[in-house]
This record gives sequence, C-alpha cells and structure tokens, in this order.
Amino acid sequence: MMTPREVAADYNLTAHGTVSSPGKFEGEAWYVVAIWDLVMNSYEDRDTGEDPTIAWFHVDADFVDGIEFHQTDREDFLATYPLGSYLGIWEDSQGFVYVTDRGKTSEEVDADDQGESCPHCGSDDLQETPAGTHCVSCGVNVDEAGGA
Repeated sequence: MMTPREVAADYNLTAHGTVSSPGKFEGEAWYVVAIWDLVMNSYEDRDTGEDPTIAWFHVDADFVDGIEFHQTDREDFLATYPLGSYLGIWEDSQGFVYVTDRGKTSEEVDADDQGESCPHCGSDDLQETPAGTHCVSCGVNVDEAGGA
C-alpha cells in the first residue's frame, strides 16, 4: 500500500492531509489515494460488479495496520470506519474517486449491492426526480455516485 510520503510525492496535500491537487482525488483524504491503489490491484474484499463498481474493504486490524497512519489520522479513520465495518470506494463517470462517508455493516453493503441505499451516506431515503435518483439525506445523485 502507498505510504503518506509516497502520496505526498505525487499530490499536493493540505496540513490536514487532504489532497489539494486538481484531479480525481481532489478534496479526499490522502489515504483514499492509497486505498484506490489497492482497488487498481484488485485487493478489495468484494465489489458490486456494476458500472460504476463500488469496491468494498473490510476494515479489520490488518487493513488498518497496512495504512501507515500517524496516530491522529488513525484515530480519525477509526472513528469514521470502525473495526468490523466496510469502506466503499468508487470512481464516478467523470473520473473522480469517492469513499463512503462512514463505515457500513455487512447488511448495508448487501443493500448497496442491490441498489437500495445511497453509496455515499448509506441512507435508504431516495427520491426519484427527472434528473435521476437523489439521496434526500445527503443530496448525492445516486445514479452518478454508483447506487440505485
């Protein structure tokens, strides 16, 4: 897995570790680049098999230990993606990479795989509009984000 130093060699990072370079990772945490590298090498635990595909990683001790976090980053990551949860990552039709905004249970991942909830926030409060399916909770266009 890519280290923070390797990510910083390829991308500009803010003081808080957010990618500030324009492109597919802009606005995401540095570790998203490292996790996307795992996707590109087919290391995900499961995926939706649809287009766009959501790659799911089981957040266990080995996964977390494989990411070379500073202690504060590690604590923040585990607050968002607790051990035992799943982290989803996908690339939208514009080429931007996103991760789920929180860890999800196996049941939520199963629902996402069936297109029944928002891949961004996990909400099942979806609304059909002329512009596509939108999540009422977070406002994401689910059709573009890789869900229903």
